[in-house]
Amino acid sequence: MLTKQDLEAIDRLVTKRLDPIKQRVNEVEISLRSELQGEIGSLNKTVGSLSGTVEELRKDMNRGFKDARRELNKLHQSQEEIIKFFNEEALSLKKEVDRIEKVLNLPPLPKLTS
Repeated sequence: MLTKQDLEAIDRLVTKRLDPIKQRVNEVEISLRSELQGEIGSLNKTVGSLSGTVEELRKDMNRGFKDARRELNKLHQSQEEIIKFFNEEALSLKKEVDRIEKVLNLPPLPKLTS
């Protein structure tokens, strides 16, 4: 059976052997923590840069959509004006043909079917 002195000697020996290991583990932990903090800082900068880029892209897209919407509205307005013009022309021609038919006493033309 081991005496108290034997146990203390074993404890000192184990402690003597573990101390360098603990110190090395602490050094590695400090080194890793420092590297991780550097990487986290780098990632934060990258994310910040990407956030700015994404925001610029979003603004550009919104401007593009506004421009496209404006052009579509202009196109729609032009289309409405063209339809109105041809509708008025068709009505004017119909009135003119009706008047000519009446003056010349002609029967109305048959309706065109498509």
